[in-house]
Amino acid sequence: MGPNWEQLPRPPIEGAYVDEDYPPPEKSDAEKRAEEKAEARAKLRAERRNRPDSTPDSEEEEKEYQEEQRKQAERRRINKANRPPKEKRVDHAKVARAAHDRRMLDTNLPSSSGWEPLSSGPPTPSSGGWGPNFNSSGPSLVVTDVLPPRITCMDRTFLVSWVKKRETYEDKLRANAQRMGGEWRRSAVGWIPSTDRSLLKATCTYVWRVPVEQLSEDDYRDRIMEIVGQPATKWTPTKSDMQNYCRTLSVDPHGDVTSRLVSFMERVDDVIDENGLRQQPKDSTMLRTFVKVVAARVTPSYLRDRVEEQMKTVPANDLVAFADILRE
Repeated sequence: MGPNWEQLPRPPIEGAYVDEDYPPPEKSDAEKRAEEKAEARAKLRAERRNRPDSTPDSEEEEKEYQEEQRKQAERRRINKANRPPKEKRVDHAKVARAAHDRRMLDTNLPSSSGWEPLSSGPPTPSSGGWGPNFNSSGPSLVVTDVLPPRITCMDRTFLVSWVKKRETYEDKLRANAQRMGGEWRRSAVGWIPSTDRSLLKATCTYVWRVPVEQLSEDDYRDRIMEIVGQPATKWTPTKSDMQNYCRTLSVDPHGDVTSRLVSFMERVDDVIDENGLRQQPKDSTMLRTFVKVVAARVTPSYLRDRVEEQMKTVPANDLVAFADILRE
């Protein structure tokens, strides 16, 4: 080699080999056209996005724009349908205020008189004695918009609720009778006619062992009230049972002292009736335990603390004494 010899760098054989043996795949005409259309659409969207009103220029752009809007609306609809529902927060103060306002505005009077004359007389054979009560002493007035509750089950819980509805029904009849100057008992539907015929027949045959034809209205009423007065359980309720019975008790946050006291004690009476405690708290110890459980449900907490502190010095052996402490 001479002095002017220059050694050239070796060509990248490996790289050339790779590029030559593994060339990039050529795209088909359809793929090229699809890429061109995608680039054109992206360019149009970018240009349209920069316009103040985002309006298209041509009919083709208008179709693309409408299609895009339709897809977005469909996505929003699907997302909204799949979105889990939000739990609605309950405003307990608002609910209590509404219940208090309803009690203050409720006059227990129907909107219309609904009185219609009814001729007196005994029940016809076709009725089988299962129509409304008839009084032969004179004509009566019937309230057409006040319907009696029906007895469709002999379950104790159902009958407790039915008795309350029956009292409301009779109160409405009394209010209408007082306004119209009539006798409400003449138009009141009896307890026997308010009961399903097949239910009464089965109860008399298999439970009471009394012929249904010999069952009088007073006897039937006494038997129903005997079922209502029975305790919910055969064993003596414990303090834990009483706490479970009274778990929903609370004092209304709105209203004056008298209305709040009456509504709270009314709920206490409902607890006693629903769980058959009228006959059970005969023992003084059990009654005091029940009073303490009721006192623990007084709200708010500062009022409960004051009531419990007062009960340490003033004996509250029954609900009347407890109501006096709560009023103070």
